[in-house]
Amino acid sequence: MLSAVVMAQDADKQKLIEIEKAFAANATQGPELAALAKQYFYDGPSLPVDWAGAYWNITKARVVELYSKPDPSDPNVKSSASVSDIRVELYGDTALATYKFTNTDTGHKDPALNTTDHFGCLDTFVKRNGQWYLAGGACSHEGPIIPGRMDRRQKGKNPGTQGRTASVSLNDLQQSLFNTDRNSISYERPSFGEFGRSQHPGRHAERQVRFDARALWPR
Repeated sequence: MLSAVVMAQDADKQKLIEIEKAFAANATQGPELAALAKQYFYDGPSLPVDWAGAYWNITKARVVELYSKPDPSDPNVKSSASVSDIRVELYGDTALATYKFTNTDTGHKDPALNTTDHFGCLDTFVKRNGQWYLAGGACSHEGPIIPGRMDRRQKGKNPGTQGRTASVSLNDLQQSLFNTDRNSISYERPSFGEFGRSQHPGRHAERQVRFDARALWPR
């Protein structure tokens, strides 16, 4: 009996590792990434945190929509990614996966956005009817956020996540960027730190931020 339980847990862990690797292998926005989101995202609200400390509430349908095609204003962007040091822990029907993530962007109209960035990430999965689904995640940029990157983030250009959409103020975020209602996606402002002192741009509601489909999970 014990060996059967261990074998089942090992199979679950291997499946979660395969899911993480599949997302990394399809890092460019398009049909393949959208298909993965449709298959593996939790069918309900997800709660990701981006590398700058902004946290979101977004539906699966909206993620699939955003992942399905590149931003027409910067359509030639290609992303390549890799994951390493994946570790999975199971807590019944919930699982946590940590890993190191590296992403390289090319093809941006703005060459400053063609960067390679490294992150430490944590994803939360839930198991429903024998299948694992991604319900939330957070990635932290490894190393200090250099002034140049902070400046570009403040101006609406975020090289740490694939910055591919127009810059808007947070007050107009839902209306002018997402063109959707509050049941589809919302932005929450962290309540601590000043922009200049916390080194986490995007903490002030009046700051300019750049959101793109993969700022949520930068893989």
